[in-house]
Amino acid sequence: MFKKTLLSLAVASTLGLTGCLDDAQSGANANPDYKINDTTIDQSIVRPIFNPFITSPEFTVPANFDLILLLGAGQSPNFDFTGFTSGSDPASKTIADMAGFSTSGQIDLRFDGTLNPDTVLLNQSVFLLPLNMLPVSANTPDVELTGNPAYINSADPFDLAKFAVQNVRVEVVSLDGGSNNTIRITPLEPLEDQTKYLVLVTDTVTGADGQPTSQSIAYEQMSGDGPLGSGSLQSIRDLLQASVQLGQGWLAANSISNNITLAYTLTTSNTKTVMSAMTSPATYLTQLGQEVVLYSALQVVKDNMPAGTTASTVFAALADALSAAPQNTELAQKVGAAVGPYIADPSLVQTIVGSALQAGDIPFPQPRATAVYDATIKNASDMAAIAGSGNAPLIAAGDAVKVSEGAIELPYYLELPGSDGSGLVDGMWRGSTSAETTMNATIDALRGANPTLSNFAFPRDNDGTFNVTQYMPFPEENAKVAVPFTVFYPDPVATGGACIDGAAGITDVVVFQHGITADRSVATIPAINLTAQTLAGGKCVVTIAMDQPLHGLGDGTVGKISGLTPGGSYIDAADFPNADFVGERHFNYTAIPGTLTPQQESDITNVSSGSLSINLASLTTSRDNLRQAIIDLMNLSATVASGALDIDGTGTDYSATSLQGAKFHFVGHSLGGISGTPFTALAEDATLRAAYGAIGMAAFYPDFSSISLVNSGSQLAKLGENSPGFSPVILGGLAAAGVTQGSSALETFLYVWQSAMDSGDPVSYAKWLGNSIATEGATSLLVSEVVGDLTVPNEANVAPLGQALSAPLAGTEPLMALINLGAGVDPLTSGDLITASNPVPVAPVANASSFFFGGNPCSDANHTTFIAPATPANPNDSVCPNGSNTSQAFAEMIAEVIGNVTAQAIPVANAAVLGDSQTVGSALDQDK
Repeated sequence: MFKKTLLSLAVASTLGLTGCLDDAQSGANANPDYKINDTTIDQSIVRPIFNPFITSPEFTVPANFDLILLLGAGQSPNFDFTGFTSGSDPASKTIADMAGFSTSGQIDLRFDGTLNPDTVLLNQSVFLLPLNMLPVSANTPDVELTGNPAYINSADPFDLAKFAVQNVRVEVVSLDGGSNNTIRITPLEPLEDQTKYLVLVTDTVTGADGQPTSQSIAYEQMSGDGPLGSGSLQSIRDLLQASVQLGQGWLAANSISNNITLAYTLTTSNTKTVMSAMTSPATYLTQLGQEVVLYSALQVVKDNMPAGTTASTVFAALADALSAAPQNTELAQKVGAAVGPYIADPSLVQTIVGSALQAGDIPFPQPRATAVYDATIKNASDMAAIAGSGNAPLIAAGDAVKVSEGAIELPYYLELPGSDGSGLVDGMWRGSTSAETTMNATIDALRGANPTLSNFAFPRDNDGTFNVTQYMPFPEENAKVAVPFTVFYPDPVATGGACIDGAAGITDVVVFQHGITADRSVATIPAINLTAQTLAGGKCVVTIAMDQPLHGLGDGTVGKISGLTPGGSYIDAADFPNADFVGERHFNYTAIPGTLTPQQESDITNVSSGSLSINLASLTTSRDNLRQAIIDLMNLSATVASGALDIDGTGTDYSATSLQGAKFHFVGHSLGGISGTPFTALAEDATLRAAYGAIGMAAFYPDFSSISLVNSGSQLAKLGENSPGFSPVILGGLAAAGVTQGSSALETFLYVWQSAMDSGDPVSYAKWLGNSIATEGATSLLVSEVVGDLTVPNEANVAPLGQALSAPLAGTEPLMALINLGAGVDPLTSGDLITASNPVPVAPVANASSFFFGGNPCSDANHTTFIAPATPANPNDSVCPNGSNTSQAFAEMIAEVIGNVTAQAIPVANAAVLGDSQTVGSALDQDK
């Protein structure tokens, strides 16, 4: 909920509004607070906590109410369809950069008393109704301003197709010390992208005493016909009256005679447009062209109105100018003159958009500059951690594996550290001003033959921020960074030259991504085994590992698995003359313990990998670190698949083209699987790949033969709350600001956090990935979990952690279930599950879920078994202070991944280490 309080981290924001949807000049600041004093009100009736009077100190509305997205239109000439608050807390700042709310977060409707849970029934007393929207104009059919209720299709308001397939549940929870005082609408699958929904509650919902619920007094007054006391509130009345009318229409159409207790609209964000456009820009170019036309018309309107005119007035004038019978005919003629050339000659807009693509201002995955340094080459068995392990089989396997180190130059859309590191903790993606400038320059050049063409500007939000949303998915490149990678490949000598160019050659390439606070070195043990164990079968496997953003070698061992070289020590800056930074991806900054304050270190052993990556102070930075990781994987894989990486740096035994003809695979552990799920979903989508034909080229990134996601999960906000490893840090930081479990403030914070993360979260991509692999039928998939994982929870539906409330989309098993739903497997338990009670191998092409017994994390299996099967005694290890040895489970894990890589099948070598999940049947409530 949003209400007027002052909590530095709370989601309840001090809005300090200067009006609503109308002009700030209307005198709204001078309007008195509207108060209701009616002694005849029946205080025994339970009502929603909903006060939409923005001039009142008691202003309180749900955080996802469309009003929050619309308020900005009345504040300044800038408005980009994102939310508006004036709060400085993290959630408020996040809302100001979002054009919609979460598709997976839980929708809470608070009441001022106790409800009877038996009366809270889905599609009987509580409804979530998707609405049909109209485009802005017939000439811009792909531009849908979903947040604006003016574009609801009044002739056919309800999207019955979306309604028929949506999967949600309703329940009653207790918050803020009350009992059964909140209706919660919980998605069991993500809601539809960029969709407006009507939230509707009828008075069939009763209080605990059996009395029907009723509208809040403030809601009833605002949505009624009585005096408001301020003309600036009329827009809010219009918004609520429209919701009530829609609700009444739905109830009447379904022969439901109950009264409305609550009705309001919310709009979801488009979770996939940004990353889809970044992967395959041709899929967005048509809409981009339509936006050029629309915003050119908008610019004409702005140019013909007084300076400072608010966006709401400008958009209203544009709507009038584009209508069939405009009131301002002179302005309509000017707008018509600006857009007329585009209607007469559609190739004009193609030329304009094409100029940005040709100039490189619209990014897409492509081969990037690389260098591999032969001076770094060593046998894996010579790495300090391997040589000192005392593990004779591992050392012997390492004798057959070479390790080389190199760097790749990547476009960086986040911010560099700056002088104090602040860019790492508060930077975010911004829209491409380069593309905007290039397209306007092209308009200038075309104006000689088309003198009425107007320049344009993409909308900004109220503080001038150029947000990356579904309305502008292409970010500005802020820098180029040359970041390290490590390659593990067959030793030409030890293998008798079997895998070199001219012989069998490299057969398989594995792109490996590590987890949070780890680094690329943790690929070492899996990579050694992937190469050494497959040689006898005629396979020549290469593994390439690169760090996630804000991660890299560090700590006392200079890497979790010691023996690699820090990037700053071996990368020759002369090989990357365009790079703005060369070195480890943490930029030699680390968090001061107990804070998120970045501190630069001259000694890399004082830097902790990923210490700045859990960032609750800037939720959009967390989001964009994840999006950066996804596009980095795209660029790395495009580079490797295009023959732009010589793995030994010599061009002798292996060359830059050695990897081109290989099969490609992805292996992601923990956070590596979290970023890897969207990455592989995008890479495997046939539509995105085929769209490259429209711009006369083919996609550079590979089609993957297999995907292995180890100990990963979905819905990151609730995953964090339910992680035994990370929840103390997350909840402790919030509790220090007064935001605690059991409060609506925490639940709203988590909702806003998830709203930010959705565009890079596996929860938004899992069904898509499942559908792609099932449709194609040529990519195998393995998703693994350790039963009882102490970092990524198995699930949080029937067994949430501690005081956390049920969150059915959070964890590994929901990820499994969503992938399987996309693949047409429903329920999850009807799919191929490898468990202790069902230790059955899965034939190709596999889509398997594997479960490992984690009863004793020190001897059975744990979250890090796949990357560190044995750990030494460490008094700082709260779980296994005396060390761990989970090697038997590792042997099974790596055998399953090897089977997936080499045969698209999942073997079972040691059933004794497998486990049975007691909760998998309840994934997404599939048992109900």
